[in-house]
Amino acid sequence: MAQALIGVYGEPCRRDSKQLQNAFGATFAGDEVEWCFAEGHMTLRRHSQSDVTEGELDFFTYREPPPAQTFDTGNL
Repeated sequence: MAQALIGVYGEPCRRDSKQLQNAFGATFAGDEVEWCFAEGHMTLRRHSQSDVTEGELDFFTYREPPPAQTFDTGNL
């Protein structure tokens, strides 16, 4: 997924990898890749445990978009 986003948005402004631990003591890899834009930032998080991979993609704006503006998902 990160490679696809790099192809669209270019190189990320931040990358981070760390070992995560849940409440039961199990540890697993946690990776974050972030792109910075004038309007906000987008973060891809991947949490991997054994052979199961889960993650999330968040986009946060620095201000509310104008009411007439819509988000086009056609390029995703």
